[in-house]
Amino acid sequence: MAKILKIAFMPKYSRRPPRILLLGPPSAGKTTVAELLAKRYRLTLVSAESLLEDEIRAKTARGQIAIEMMEKGEEVSDKVMGKMVEERLGQTDCKVSGWILEGFPLNEAQARILKQQKHTPTTVIELRISDDAVFERSEHKRVDPSTGKVYSLHEEQLKAAPEVAARLVTKECDAHDAVEERLKTWKDFRVKVGELYKGKVTPVSGEKAVQAVVETCLLYTSPSPRDLSTSRMPSSACKKKKKKK
Repeated sequence: MAKILKIAFMPKYSRRPPRILLLGPPSAGKTTVAELLAKRYRLTLVSAESLLEDEIRAKTARGQIAIEMMEKGEEVSDKVMGKMVEERLGQTDCKVSGWILEGFPLNEAQARILKQQKHTPTTVIELRISDDAVFERSEHKRVDPSTGKVYSLHEEQLKAAPEVAARLVTKECDAHDAVEERLKTWKDFRVKVGELYKGKVTPVSGEKAVQAVVETCLLYTSPSPRDLSTSRMPSSACKKKKKKK
């Protein structure tokens, strides 16, 4: 009974955890920023690319469909990706802790799928970088096939880890032609972002140092821009009530 009463009288802020959508062009740093924001707010990080990789690795029916599409040179369909995201956002950790989603939606059709699923973000962060930065970052972007970790060839830590540097590879989606196509898709989608997420979109420059980008994002995301490691209570809930005269 005590547990039931505790749940019934939980303050409203604890029942409405943040739901952050991170958008931007290729190589804008969405994955890195999402990881840092998730850690700061203790949110569930949902990466569409990781979901797809998990399905393929687990040899699920959906993963097999994705493999067949990719072997034909096709992109995994919006419907398949949408179903993966829907199931993940519907899990308990996302409902209780809130979530930050990156890698989906990538176009208007996917955004409307997310809307139909009623997974509505409380905040949308749009990372902005120039076209030149998109191509430069993509050109120097590498992935460690053993860990899945993404590196830039400019990173100093690679000099201290030659064994890691030796096994890095370039993903097909980071090849110049592929980046051109992805950038075009993003620009077509970006025109619709303001309409789809009216009043929720905050542009943030992604060309600064990653920590500076994260700190800027913290100013516009909800809950309040501070470390929530000890509490989820927003600052407004901490104000003392005025004494009645």
